[in-house]
Amino acid sequence: RQATAADHLLALRGHALTVFTALKSALAVDKNAPDELRNFIPQAAVVRRAIDSAMRLLLVKLADDRDLEDDTGKECNALLRKLVDRLRAILRLERLDDSDHARNFVAPALATLPGRTAVEHVFVALSTSNPAAEPSSAEARDVLRFFLESFTDPQLTRGAPVARAPSMVTLTPMYKE
Repeated sequence: RQATAADHLLALRGHALTVFTALKSALAVDKNAPDELRNFIPQAAVVRRAIDSAMRLLLVKLADDRDLEDDTGKECNALLRKLVDRLRAILRLERLDDSDHARNFVAPALATLPGRTAVEHVFVALSTSNPAAEPSSAEARDVLRFFLESFTDPQLTRGAPVARAPSMVTLTPMYKE
């Protein structure tokens, strides 16, 4: 089951990489074109298909394929389905089919410095040769693995909800010299 989940996560990463590759390609500026983001219109369809595929994968492979889950797992899957529905409502991907909307709203947002920076950073994160960000040291990997496996220890009690967790505040006095 874990191997299948890993395959699904890799497929999800592939869809995300497709989205950000298309966005990065749309940001390629052609000096002779009057509209610097004229590349976005054909890329909008690629972006929409990749996002649709990613959401479909989340629903079909991750949220709806859990017959053996306990109540907590089923609740998590219901939340995942609600999240995908909410994302679809917020994104309204069908607007990408409208070239006027893509040209007048989406492309100018991508053309801003924050838009370009966000696309570049996500693209680099998705296309790195070490996407899991695993440490290169064998000892560090062992320590990390031990720490992560401790979360699956059945002897550990379930933590308190965040609202009831004690908070810690440190005040650092600052003095004028």
